[in-house]
Amino acid sequence: MNLSFSTNRWKGYSFEDFLRIAKTYGFQGVELHDVASLGGDLAAARRALVAADLRISCIDMVADIASDTRSALAELRQCLDAAAALRCPYVRVRTHAEFSSGEQKSHAECAESAEASSLPPSERGGG
Repeated sequence: MNLSFSTNRWKGYSFEDFLRIAKTYGFQGVELHDVASLGGDLAAARRALVAADLRISCIDMVADIASDTRSALAELRQCLDAAAALRCPYVRVRTHAEFSSGEQKSHAECAESAEASSLPPSERGGG
């Protein structure tokens, strides 16, 4: 079994801090909340992971795809690109927004929108 810790609500820490903390406490990986904490240099992040013998278990979106679709889809693209570069198997798509009557998208609609906008046809589910 491999254990990772989530960086959700860890403010003021760098990606390198997260790796150091994971190593210090015996974790095998990090669940990265907010792809922006990578600082944009995915190659450097990958090298740091390899050097530390750690993995990114999951990248979590910050934006809610149900409430702010354009910016959320842009963030999803960043998360998918980071996941590919860092060999991370999972990206968590957030769909928790609360809406006034008539505005809410279903989770299924959010998933379909994300899938259609972000994944190549060969990777889409359904049929």
